[in-house]
Amino acid sequence: MENNSNLQHSQSVIKVYGADWCSHTRETISHLDQIGLQYQYINVEENAKASDWVKDQNDGLEIKPTLDVGGDIITAPSNTDLDNFLHERNLYQ
Repeated sequence: MENNSNLQHSQSVIKVYGADWCSHTRETISHLDQIGLQYQYINVEENAKASDWVKDQNDGLEIKPTLDVGGDIITAPSNTDLDNFLHERNLYQ
């Protein structure tokens, strides 16, 4: 998956754990790009520690994408669910 202008490692509140081949991960990243929010993308296929973290959040399953938004976790959200989740945290209007 290409790095994009919204990728910001040190300051991002949103971390997207996923895989390049995962259509749901690509859809979530595309949506974040469209609404203009910065995020850090972590490819769990290339990072065993990240994969283990995702499994810890999802009862042993590596569900993609799993997002960490300032310490709050959401797994495989629809765009609407993600918008609501972000709105509740004052990150998206």
